[in-house]
Order: sequence, then structure tokens, then C-alpha cells
Amino acid sequence: SPATHVEADVDSSLSVSDTCLTAREIEVLIYLQAGCSNEVIAAKMCFSVATVKYHLGHIFKKLSVKNRTQAVVAARQAGFI
Repeated sequence: SPATHVEADVDSSLSVSDTCLTAREIEVLIYLQAGCSNEVIAAKMCFSVATVKYHLGHIFKKLSVKNRTQAVVAARQAGFI
């Protein structure tokens, strides 16, 4: 699926600002920000839990983070959410 590039008004030295996240990855991040579990995200997005974990893996790699909290912080700083 085509990636959605979200322009971010942040320090240009942050590599995250040049990152492309898909619309689904951004939707997963919105649910992460709300504190939803993988199971809740899966139910809300009509995905399997494995698909949520797949998207999380891509999000973590793209944002160069290691966990959910870091992903939300990085996504906020970059203006994705």
C-alpha cells in the first residue's frame, strides 16, 4: 500500500522527520497513544494481533525506537500524531 508522508514541523536534524509512515501505521500509533493493548488495537482495526505486531515492528524500525512508549514520543515529536 502506498505510504503517506506527513510533513513534520520539527528540527530538520531529526531523521524521524523524513520517515514515511503508512496510514495504518499512523492509526496504530493513535491507538498506542490512547494506551490500547495489541488485542484492543486488533479489534478496533479488524486485524489479527499478529498483524498489529507486524505494524508495530515496522513503526519501531522506522522511528528507530525499541518500545511503545518511545514510539509514541517519537511520533508526537515528528508531528505524526
